[in-house]
Amino acid sequence: MKGYKIVVIAVLLVIIAGASYYKYIMTLRERDDLSRNLEMVKTEMARVEVERQVVAEELQKQKAHKEQLLQEKQALEGELQTAKDKLAEIAKLEAQVGPLQQTIENLEQGNQTLLQEKEALSKRLEEIAQEKAVLESRLRSIDELKKAIREAKIQRREEILAARKRTDSEVTGNRGYIVKNGTTTFHPKITIEFISTPDNE
Repeated sequence: MKGYKIVVIAVLLVIIAGASYYKYIMTLRERDDLSRNLEMVKTEMARVEVERQVVAEELQKQKAHKEQLLQEKQALEGELQTAKDKLAEIAKLEAQVGPLQQTIENLEQGNQTLLQEKEALSKRLEEIAQEKAVLESRLRSIDELKKAIREAKIQRREEILAARKRTDSEVTGNRGYIVKNGTTTFHPKITIEFISTPDNE
Protein backbone atom coordinates (compact mmCIF):
# COMPACT_ATOMS: atom_id res chain seq x y z
CA MET A 1 0.00 0.00 0.00
CA LYS A 2 2.89 2.33 0.85
CA GLY A 3 4.50 1.49 -2.44
CA TYR A 4 1.29 2.44 -4.25
CA LYS A 5 1.15 5.79 -2.49
CA ILE A 6 4.76 6.42 -3.35
CA VAL A 7 4.06 5.65 -6.96
CA VAL A 8 1.05 7.89 -6.93
CA ILE A 9 3.06 10.60 -5.26
CA ALA A 10 5.85 10.09 -7.73
CA VAL A 11 3.41 10.23 -10.60
CA LEU A 12 1.86 13.34 -9.14
CA LEU A 13 5.29 14.86 -8.72
CA VAL A 14 6.16 13.91 -12.26
CA ILE A 15 2.89 15.38 -13.45
CA ILE A 16 3.46 18.49 -11.39
CA ALA A 17 7.04 18.69 -12.61
CA GLY A 18 5.86 18.18 -16.18
CA ALA A 19 3.18 20.77 -15.75
CA SER A 20 5.69 23.16 -14.19
CA TYR A 21 8.16 22.49 -16.97
CA TYR A 22 5.46 22.94 -19.54
CA LYS A 23 4.41 26.11 -17.84
CA TYR A 24 8.02 27.22 -17.69
CA ILE A 25 8.44 26.44 -21.37
CA MET A 26 5.26 28.31 -22.16
CA THR A 27 6.42 31.17 -20.00
CA LEU A 28 9.71 31.23 -21.85
CA ARG A 29 7.83 31.23 -25.12
CA GLU A 30 5.55 33.96 -23.92
CA ARG A 31 8.56 35.91 -22.75
CA ASP A 32 10.19 35.43 -26.10
CA ASP A 33 6.97 36.44 -27.79
CA LEU A 34 6.70 39.43 -25.52
CA SER A 35 10.33 40.31 -26.23
CA ARG A 36 9.72 40.01 -29.95
CA ASN A 37 6.50 41.98 -29.63
CA LEU A 38 8.34 44.57 -27.55
CA GLU A 39 11.05 44.83 -30.17
CA MET A 40 8.41 45.09 -32.82
CA VAL A 41 6.66 47.77 -30.78
CA LYS A 42 9.96 49.59 -30.29
CA THR A 43 10.67 49.33 -34.00
CA GLU A 44 7.18 50.52 -34.79
CA MET A 45 7.55 53.35 -32.32
CA ALA A 46 10.87 54.32 -33.87
CA ARG A 47 9.26 54.21 -37.30
CA VAL A 48 6.34 56.23 -36.02
CA GLU A 49 8.77 58.72 -34.46
CA VAL A 50 10.62 59.00 -37.73
CA GLU A 51 7.35 59.48 -39.56
CA ARG A 52 6.31 62.01 -36.93
CA GLN A 53 9.53 63.93 -37.47
CA VAL A 54 9.06 63.72 -41.22
CA VAL A 55 5.50 64.93 -40.82
CA ALA A 56 6.68 67.71 -38.48
CA GLU A 57 9.33 68.76 -40.98
CA GLU A 58 6.76 68.61 -43.77
CA LEU A 59 4.38 70.68 -41.69
CA GLN A 60 7.17 73.20 -41.04
CA LYS A 61 7.95 73.31 -44.72
CA GLN A 62 4.28 73.75 -45.53
CA LYS A 63 4.04 76.50 -42.92
CA ALA A 64 7.06 78.28 -44.38
CA HIS A 65 5.69 77.75 -47.85
CA LYS A 66 2.33 79.11 -46.72
CA GLU A 67 4.01 82.18 -45.24
CA GLN A 68 5.97 82.62 -48.47
CA LEU A 69 2.77 82.29 -50.46
CA LEU A 70 1.13 84.84 -48.16
CA GLN A 71 4.00 87.27 -48.68
CA GLU A 72 3.88 86.68 -52.44
CA LYS A 73 0.12 87.20 -52.34
CA GLN A 74 0.56 90.49 -50.51
CA ALA A 75 3.26 91.54 -52.97
CA LEU A 76 1.02 90.58 -55.90
CA GLU A 77 -1.87 92.48 -54.35
CA GLY A 78 0.39 95.53 -54.03
CA GLU A 79 1.53 95.15 -57.64
CA LEU A 80 -2.09 94.68 -58.69
CA GLN A 81 -3.11 97.87 -56.91
CA THR A 82 -0.18 99.69 -58.48
CA ALA A 83 -1.22 98.36 -61.88
CA LYS A 84 -4.79 99.50 -61.25
CA ASP A 85 -3.54 102.97 -60.29
CA LYS A 86 -1.40 103.10 -63.42
CA LEU A 87 -4.33 101.97 -65.54
CA ALA A 88 -6.45 104.71 -63.96
CA GLU A 89 -3.72 107.25 -64.76
CA ILE A 90 -3.48 105.90 -68.31
CA ALA A 91 -7.25 106.20 -68.66
CA LYS A 92 -7.04 109.82 -67.51
CA LEU A 93 -4.20 110.49 -69.92
CA GLU A 94 -6.12 108.83 -72.74
CA ALA A 95 -9.09 111.03 -71.87
CA GLN A 96 -6.79 114.04 -72.20
CA VAL A 97 -5.19 112.80 -75.41
CA GLY A 98 -8.24 113.61 -77.51
CA PRO A 99 -8.41 117.32 -76.60
CA LEU A 100 -4.63 117.56 -76.75
CA GLN A 101 -4.62 115.98 -80.20
CA GLN A 102 -7.29 118.41 -81.30
CA THR A 103 -5.28 121.27 -79.82
CA ILE A 104 -2.17 120.04 -81.64
CA GLU A 105 -4.09 119.87 -84.90
CA ASN A 106 -5.45 123.36 -84.31
CA LEU A 107 -1.95 124.60 -83.53
CA GLU A 108 -0.60 122.92 -86.65
CA GLN A 109 -3.33 124.56 -88.70
CA GLY A 110 -2.58 127.87 -87.00
CA ASN A 111 1.11 127.32 -87.64
CA GLN A 112 0.38 126.61 -91.29
CA THR A 113 -1.69 129.79 -91.44
CA LEU A 114 1.14 131.72 -89.78
CA LEU A 115 3.61 130.28 -92.26
CA GLN A 116 1.38 131.35 -95.12
CA GLU A 117 0.99 134.80 -93.57
CA LYS A 118 4.76 134.93 -93.09
CA GLU A 119 5.31 134.09 -96.74
CA ALA A 120 2.77 136.71 -97.72
CA LEU A 121 4.46 139.26 -95.44
CA SER A 122 7.87 138.33 -96.86
CA LYS A 123 6.57 138.89 -100.38
CA ARG A 124 4.96 142.14 -99.26
CA LEU A 125 8.23 143.25 -97.67
CA GLU A 126 10.04 142.47 -100.88
CA GLU A 127 7.48 144.49 -102.79
CA ILE A 128 7.80 147.32 -100.26
CA ALA A 129 11.61 147.14 -100.54
CA GLN A 130 11.30 147.36 -104.32
CA GLU A 131 8.85 150.23 -104.02
CA LYS A 132 11.19 151.92 -101.56
CA ALA A 133 14.10 151.50 -103.96
CA VAL A 134 12.00 152.97 -106.77
CA LEU A 135 10.90 155.86 -104.53
CA GLU A 136 14.48 156.46 -103.43
CA SER A 137 15.53 156.45 -107.07
CA ARG A 138 12.77 158.89 -107.85
CA LEU A 139 13.71 161.05 -104.91
CA ARG A 140 17.30 161.09 -106.08
CA SER A 141 16.05 162.01 -109.54
CA ILE A 142 13.95 164.78 -108.02
CA ASP A 143 16.97 165.99 -106.09
CA GLU A 144 18.95 165.97 -109.31
CA LEU A 145 16.11 167.82 -111.01
CA LYS A 146 16.00 170.42 -108.25
CA LYS A 147 19.77 170.80 -108.48
CA ALA A 148 19.60 171.20 -112.25
CA ILE A 149 16.82 173.76 -111.89
CA ARG A 150 18.87 175.70 -109.33
CA GLU A 151 21.91 175.60 -111.58
CA ALA A 152 19.75 176.72 -114.53
CA LYS A 153 18.36 179.61 -112.48
CA ILE A 154 21.86 180.59 -111.45
CA GLN A 155 23.04 180.40 -115.06
CA ARG A 156 20.04 182.40 -116.21
CA ARG A 157 20.69 185.01 -113.56
CA GLU A 158 24.32 185.23 -114.56
CA GLU A 159 23.39 185.57 -118.22
CA ILE A 160 20.90 188.33 -117.41
CA LEU A 161 23.51 190.18 -115.41
CA ALA A 162 26.01 189.75 -118.23
CA ALA A 163 23.44 191.02 -120.72
CA ARG A 164 22.78 194.09 -118.57
CA LYS A 165 26.47 194.80 -118.42
CA ARG A 166 26.73 194.53 -122.20
CA THR A 167 23.73 196.80 -122.57
CA ASP A 168 25.31 199.42 -120.42
CA SER A 169 28.53 199.30 -122.44
CA GLU A 170 26.96 199.22 -125.91
CA VAL A 171 25.26 202.22 -127.60
CA THR A 172 23.78 200.34 -130.47
CA GLY A 173 21.80 197.24 -130.38
CA ASN A 174 18.74 196.96 -128.28
CA ARG A 175 19.69 200.09 -126.31
CA GLY A 176 19.82 198.24 -123.07
CA TYR A 177 16.45 196.57 -123.36
CA ILE A 178 16.32 192.98 -122.40
CA VAL A 179 12.78 192.71 -123.68
CA LYS A 180 11.74 194.69 -126.75
CA ASN A 181 8.26 194.66 -128.21
CA GLY A 182 7.33 191.79 -125.87
CA THR A 183 10.21 189.58 -127.04
CA THR A 184 13.48 188.84 -125.29
CA THR A 185 16.50 190.13 -127.09
CA PHE A 186 18.57 187.05 -126.27
CA HIS A 187 17.82 183.41 -126.12
CA PRO A 188 19.91 181.52 -123.63
CA LYS A 189 20.07 177.80 -124.17
CA ILE A 190 19.39 175.80 -121.03
CA THR A 191 19.70 172.02 -120.99
CA ILE A 192 18.18 170.04 -118.14
CA GLU A 193 19.17 166.40 -117.88
CA PHE A 194 17.52 163.83 -115.62
CA ILE A 195 20.02 161.33 -114.27
CA SER A 196 18.54 158.33 -112.47
CA THR A 197 20.95 156.57 -110.15
CA PRO A 198 20.87 152.76 -110.12
CA ASP A 199 18.97 151.08 -107.29
CA ASN A 200 20.97 149.84 -104.35
CA GLU A 201 21.23 146.08 -104.53
